[in-house]
Amino acid sequence: MQGRATFQLAGGVEAPARARQIVSVTIGVVLPEDRAYQAGLLTSEIVSNSVLHGRAGTEEQIELALSWDPQRVRLEVTDQGPGFQGNGPDPERSGGWGLALVETISDRWGIERGERTRVWFELERAVAA
Repeated sequence: MQGRATFQLAGGVEAPARARQIVSVTIGVVLPEDRAYQAGLLTSEIVSNSVLHGRAGTEEQIELALSWDPQRVRLEVTDQGPGFQGNGPDPERSGGWGLALVETISDRWGIERGERTRVWFELERAVAA
């Protein structure tokens, strides 16, 4: 089964939870339970970055694009912001670990910068044994 869906979300503090719900309903049904959980977690982390670093407030739009085929799912989060500007995770702080999670859990991921910033990741539909 293949598919693609794109959603426009208002930014702000509720955006990560809305994105996670969209992922659950849209592709959660085509993934094993553990991979569906990971997809939702990683999406909410990236959308949180859009809100925090991309300054996507309730007046700005965040685009969430999902696609899937028999081998993998791909999720893309696009915002108008300049992208992450920090130095990465700091053991002394409670935040800043979102992209480290994306790198650790996803099978592939990347950041595309231009007029808009797009962060994407892919998960294989089945974890290799």
